[in-house]
Amino acid sequence: MRWTPHATSMTLVALASAAVVAVAVDARRPSAEEEASRRGKLLPAFRREALQRIACTGGDGSFTLERRADAFHLAELGEEADPAPVDRLLGALENGSLLRRADQAGGEALGAPRIACTLSLEGASSRLVVYGDAPPPRGGVYVRVDEGDAVVIAGQLAAELSRSGDTYRRRELVGEAFASPTRLVVEGRDGRIELTRLEGDAYRLPSGVRAARGPTDALLAGLAHLTAERFLRPAEADAVPMEAPVTVTAETAAGAALRITFGGRCPGEAGTVARRQAPSPVAACVAGAFLE
Repeated sequence: MRWTPHATSMTLVALASAAVVAVAVDARRPSAEEEASRRGKLLPAFRREALQRIACTGGDGSFTLERRADAFHLAELGEEADPAPVDRLLGALENGSLLRRADQAGGEALGAPRIACTLSLEGASSRLVVYGDAPPPRGGVYVRVDEGDAVVIAGQLAAELSRSGDTYRRRELVGEAFASPTRLVVEGRDGRIELTRLEGDAYRLPSGVRAARGPTDALLAGLAHLTAERFLRPAEADAVPMEAPVTVTAETAAGAALRITFGGRCPGEAGTVARRQAPSPVAACVAGAFLE
């Protein structure tokens, strides 16, 4: 066979490309050591760093987490997820162990599907379905991965998969960005307070008088650390009568704006309803002590 320089170059390029693809595929594949260490796990090939997306329906609701850069985001809301509950979920997926195989031939009934999740990993995907309780052992549940046989696992993983999307939302309603705003206005039952920041951490009133440091610091700290006790759906928040509302608006040097209104008793529990209009709309129950 006669090789021309062009043909030789093309052959080398093709071989190199094939080698790169083979290396990439092998890099995604768990090593023999990893496979040995994960024997007996529900998801023996699972690696948390390879998970790109998980979507679950059932349980207390539905949620979809998507990896964007180095963090997971709630796809439905477009906001970054709280890393603590995400880490618990990934840990449960990684460490979920098989307790035994279901004996369907012996009459074990799985029950109706309770939760269905799709896991998208680099170069692969899996479907995980959680069925009914499976005693013994106590607390076990039936699970099936893809088309495999039904197995029994401890209820911890099922509990994590059954949580609502609100579990993965960040609880901070304001955040440190507004810990030292350039302007802050509070309007409500006691009138109107406007504070404008001076040099450092001092603030002045519209009259030019410096604001008292103690009450000002307490107000700013309470606002910066305001957290949601429970998130409310828009219809839930709209159904709560607005009693003695208090509205807080703030601006930062970077141009960020905050507007949040407090008013009305949280449905079914202690606390006050907070309705944030900016930077993004959200309604939640918060501790009433912030307004005192």
